[in-house]
Amino acid sequence: MAGVVDLVGILGYYGLISMTIAAFELPAPAGASDPFVTSTCSR
Repeated sequence: MAGVVDLVGILGYYGLISMTIAAFELPAPAGASDPFVTSTCSR
């Protein structure tokens, strides 16, 4: 029974990580500014 609990935990963790990674591949909404644009500050 302990093996089943470990397997379910590992599969849940894999699902969490895979959904988190997939979420970052979503494009920004139309008309939204790019949040990762580097500033062109001259120092």
